Amino acid sequence: KRVWMTLLTNKAYLEGALTLDFSIKQTGSKYPLVVFHPPTIEAEVLEELAKRNIRTKQVDLLLPTTFKDYGIDERFYDCWSKLLPHGMVSYDRIVELDADMLVRHNIDELMEMTLPTGTMAATHACVCNPNNISHYPADWVPHNCAYTKQHETPEAAHLMSHAVEAGSGLAIMNGGLQVIDPNQKHFNAIAAIMQNETLTSTFAFADQSLLSYYFKDNWISLPYVYNALKTMRQHHAPMWNDDRVKVVHYILNDKPWHDVLEEESEFVPNQWWWRAQRERLHYESAEQARAD
Repeated sequence: KRVWMTLLTNKAYLEGALTLDFSIKQTGSKYPLVVFHPPTIEAEVLEELAKRNIRTKQVDLLLPTTFKDYGIDERFYDCWSKLLPHGMVSYDRIVELDADMLVRHNIDELMEMTLPTGTMAATHACVCNPNNISHYPADWVPHNCAYTKQHETPEAAHLMSHAVEAGSGLAIMNGGLQVIDPNQKHFNAIAAIMQNETLTSTFAFADQSLLSYYFKDNWISLPYVYNALKTMRQHHAPMWNDDRVKVVHYILNDKPWHDVLEEESEFVPNQWWWRAQRERLHYESAEQARAD
């Protein structure tokens, strides 16, 4: 009734999903990961998941009638389907995680926290646009970022009680981690918005734009440590604390599994991922040896 869930649409993110699952288990979670996927996913992906006893759930992908042209940001086309768990009412609680995340500390408290009826929980989006991506909105600048105000109180930035208010900054959530109590009424409303061409054509970031619109002023803000975007380590350095980061999110197109330097990477968060990857491969090798 309570599960972690991640979307896989093809094998490009398989390594990420396998290491995400391993990291959840390594931190002692009581709850299983479910991978939801379209019927078109490669057979080898399902085989690799089955080998590790990772649960799966087949779904039809979700797309609005009309949507923004995301250009080189092709990942956003798949992101609409991350709205599906909001309607999976056979579950009491779903915490949705992107497959390019790594869990570093136990986060079962997200399964057990109380959500007021009709709300969801997520972290703020960092709107600094540190890479100066040209097609991002003009108001995505550090001055408008909800996290900038936490530079003054870094010692409390990781605490639930000191999470930035949902209405801070541009009041936009990041869809990488969502705490959801599935609700058919809300999912029906979300589905209706997806038929509104005027709205969906303006949603620059697919699912998270829609969620920020629908749950405006009615979502619970979580501390950055539950969805610590890799870019924030540099651009929000005054509040960032490596030891307190519970979930790191490898946003943008350069994923850690593409880093040829692996554990020798100059980028510390990539070292974390490769360390977990090596531990996973070592564990799986030992398990195979025992089975043989």
